[in-house]
Amino acid sequence: MGEIKSTLDLVMARTRHLTLSEEEKQQQQREEARKRLAGLVQQYEDGRLSPERLLEAVDGLGADYGIQGRRELALALPRRTDPDQGPDLWSPVVASLPEIDPAGWRRSFEQYREDRDQLSRRHVDAALERLAAEGISGSAVVPNLPADPDWQAALEALREAFHRRLEAALPGAGEA
Repeated sequence: MGEIKSTLDLVMARTRHLTLSEEEKQQQQREEARKRLAGLVQQYEDGRLSPERLLEAVDGLGADYGIQGRRELALALPRRTDPDQGPDLWSPVVASLPEIDPAGWRRSFEQYREDRDQLSRRHVDAALERLAAEGISGSAVVPNLPADPDWQAALEALREAFHRRLEAALPGAGEA
């Protein structure tokens, strides 16, 4: 009876002569480091790591993968940050990252809140005007902004602007 080979055996047999170039190895290593960093960030967001423990683990990535762990963390934070949660979750970590100005970090959130409040007022006023034009008015009329597609699109654009503002504040952010 013939021997049945697993898929892994077949792949290994056909790729045995292939080797990775040094550049490909480094690229794989950087990708692995970024995945590990994303996992650490998620653990921190879930409350399973303290700020100190996160920074220790990020520093360990630098030793294990030959990257600047804290710099990579600083570059990853702008896209991982939810502007509606506020700066408090990340403030203890940001204070230990030389690439991020903690005061500027907080100002970005304050600016977002101000912009969001103004945007909300404009959309509420516009919705009330539309309802009044249809004969619906009174003190009990409250527009449902989360159900308004225009509000959702405007809020998403505001969040995107917030993330771009945080990214632009990082020195050398375009190099990564």
